[in-house]
Amino acid sequence: MKNVRLSSLRFGKDSDDSVKRKLIIVLALLTLIVSTVPFITSPAYADYNWSNIGNPGGGEYVDCLTSAGSIIYAATVSSSEFGKAGIHKYDGTGWSKIGDFEAYALLAVGGNVYAGSHSRVYVYNGTSWGTTGPLVIATIDSLAYDSGVLYAATFGGQYYGFPDALHALNVSSWQEVAQLPIQTSQSQTHNLAVLRSDIYAGFWAYGGFEGQGVYRYDNAGSWTYIGCPSYQHVIFSHGSNLYAGGGRSVFKYDGNSWVDIGIPDPNPSSRVYCFTAVGSDIFAGTNWSVFKYDGSSWIDTNWGDLYPDDRRILSLTNDGTNIYAGTFNGNVYRCPSTPPSYVNKNDATCGGKVPCYSSIQVAINAATTGAAIKVAQGIYNENPTLNMSKSLTLQGGWNSAFTSQTPNTTFIKAPKAPQGALTLQMLIVKP
Repeated sequence: MKNVRLSSLRFGKDSDDSVKRKLIIVLALLTLIVSTVPFITSPAYADYNWSNIGNPGGGEYVDCLTSAGSIIYAATVSSSEFGKAGIHKYDGTGWSKIGDFEAYALLAVGGNVYAGSHSRVYVYNGTSWGTTGPLVIATIDSLAYDSGVLYAATFGGQYYGFPDALHALNVSSWQEVAQLPIQTSQSQTHNLAVLRSDIYAGFWAYGGFEGQGVYRYDNAGSWTYIGCPSYQHVIFSHGSNLYAGGGRSVFKYDGNSWVDIGIPDPNPSSRVYCFTAVGSDIFAGTNWSVFKYDGSSWIDTNWGDLYPDDRRILSLTNDGTNIYAGTFNGNVYRCPSTPPSYVNKNDATCGGKVPCYSSIQVAINAATTGAAIKVAQGIYNENPTLNMSKSLTLQGGWNSAFTSQTPNTTFIKAPKAPQGALTLQMLIVKP
């Protein structure tokens, strides 16, 4: 529905009754518009500083991301121009194209980058591309690695008389490990994950089908259906748990049962497309923003406010320090994996910023290395002490909204740092 503008009403020649009727119609339309807009309760926001690091190759969307140390690799896919598709490398300063083929899965392991494409898996050693040998005529859309073995799942082989299957790379040749448990032209192995030496596969299809969900392969020739919690098919393993997305909720599987750990994105039309993890934090990309799960709740990294026209997050990865997000519009964004902390002794909410503390010391204890702690203006009668091996920065002078700093407005007692490194900015130390 187009916007209704009151200025479009014409006065003068119309009768009073005609004008009234038009006003009634306009008010009715406005009432309808307001009543159909959902009221969304947003989760807490963290002040992640996202920045656009480029549109590699001008691709329509960044389908895959992976990292090898500090180097980021992106696979772009274009439905309109084949030349835009390819593999790209980011070295911290800019992008360079290193492959002229489409890839639907990327995995960095053992100093190599593997790319699943049409009928084969390519391998990049940091200098040039090679191939791991031919597979059946199908699309390799998911890769996994466990105990020295590379696994690949194929999709679409039914069209050419080949069953979709799980394959393993044995030295220099591929062998079929097992046919996938679902063999329909509408199903797809969306991705693979490894947990406790078992291979997990998530299946999905547009419109749904019987048996869709997550399966476990026990390396002994059999698949076990472990459930389909609320149409979940995007799976990701981290630590001792398996995480599943695809719908609005995210579920965690500990090897025995699924637990709903909440809806990252409150928007009614949201879906979870991808995951990555840094430390104990899980990051989920949706079609609205990137959210962080800290073990108890989901926090919005404030993506949507910064980039309202580029919200669909298709891929995530990290280099241990930064999070990288690839979008449907072909851009890649970066932000530090650790956001700032906030301290305000007079405001328990820190103006809506999280994490929020009333004590500098509590913020220091909770912060992870590399974090900045922003302290609101005021007198803090405490001796901040860093007694852990981490590097932190204390920034004073912030107003209550944490939008600007004023020198000589934040006072603390003499800080101590028996361990680690503590940097002070715009703080006045008083005895």
